[in-house]
Amino acid sequence: MYKWLLAVPHYVVILAFCVASIFVVLFGFVAVVVTGTYPQRARDFLVGVYRYGLRVQAYVGLLTDEYPPFALRSA
Repeated sequence: MYKWLLAVPHYVVILAFCVASIFVVLFGFVAVVVTGTYPQRARDFLVGVYRYGLRVQAYVGLLTDEYPPFALRSA
């Protein structure tokens, strides 16, 4: 019942990561056009942001009781 309140700091971090992700996707687009390959570090960042967002959603959606860490790495 109070989990959404505990997740407010995570939503602030997710917002910042979403803004950064827009620039990473644009950088990836330019890199693919110029080099023909997608940069591995850009992919890893985007996958990490997605996983982080899913961990927070699972916590708020009462699917898990473990408080999500503030990290992009897999748990």
